[in-house]
Amino acid sequence: MSPALPTLAVVVGVGARTPLGLDAQQTGMLLRTGFAAMDQAALGPEGEPITIAHQPAIADDLRGIERAIALSQPALDEALATVAEPLGSGTRVKLIVNLDPAVALDEEGAGRLAAALHRSCRSALSDTTLTMGARGEAGAGFALAEALAELDKGELDAIILGGIHTDYDEQAIARLADKGRLYDHENLDSIIPGEAAAFVALTSERRASRTNLPIQARLCTLATAMEAARLDNDVPAALARGATKAMQDATLPLEEQEIQAGWVLSDLSFELWRMREWQSVLVRANSILGPPYRIDTPAHRLGALGAAALPLCLTLAAEGFRADYAPSPIALIMASSEAGERAAMVVTAAN
Repeated sequence: MSPALPTLAVVVGVGARTPLGLDAQQTGMLLRTGFAAMDQAALGPEGEPITIAHQPAIADDLRGIERAIALSQPALDEALATVAEPLGSGTRVKLIVNLDPAVALDEEGAGRLAAALHRSCRSALSDTTLTMGARGEAGAGFALAEALAELDKGELDAIILGGIHTDYDEQAIARLADKGRLYDHENLDSIIPGEAAAFVALTSERRASRTNLPIQARLCTLATAMEAARLDNDVPAALARGATKAMQDATLPLEEQEIQAGWVLSDLSFELWRMREWQSVLVRANSILGPPYRIDTPAHRLGALGAAALPLCLTLAAEGFRADYAPSPIALIMASSEAGERAAMVVTAAN
């Protein structure tokens, strides 16, 4: 890795809750071993069991905001466990929480979720502002870009980037089934429902050094773009103009220095329209991808990641670097939202 690669921020803490109740470290090991974390639940349109990756430890009757709270609190607590005390009271923190567009956040529900997340931030991070948005898988990239600009200007001391997703809901399953997107053994061009929450603590390299916070990974670049192709229009997904732009902008420093990333993490599902876009992006990324050419698609094992996709992929990369099982010291992370948002970032090992 070249020391000339930029560093926008460093990762100093990660937390996750994924199917089976796995934390960040356990989810990383699950991805490494290649096992799938799927089960069945009686959530089908007629009450029939469907394949879903979920957390059986959360009560079956919890839905909506209450389930989002149950998913997110332990993940946020994990991300803050080693960073809250070193950062100290009064640290200016922006907590970014990405949600799925289908989540109906009325004022009361938003208030309950915000209160739960603020409780997790504890008094050590008392000066915390909360930003919640519903832009799907890549939405976190757009919010993170704004926060990184504030961090660079010295207006923030740390960023907590998070995402929450759950398909454990009859209405969510019905929406997938109505559009022919629900996985079963006869429908492989589909989505496997899932649920997950992930949070990543980021700060400047200077602050991490000053507070003796161990650096798990470096966020080198971040780029966003909009894609014209949608499920509800006739634009060919294989054009992949938005995804290509995000990828090329994010990997420009690699291209200029003839450096290659050997690891790719993507929110790719089994749906063919997404695969056509992804194939085009891979061809165009040929010059910046190199051995061992490892491509990980966590949604194939953990179910749909939704709004948790970007922070979870960043968590998995950081865990791979920290535990020294990452296949490459340089990773490219990509996420795509159904509304057209595309985000890409380059992440490297700490050293």
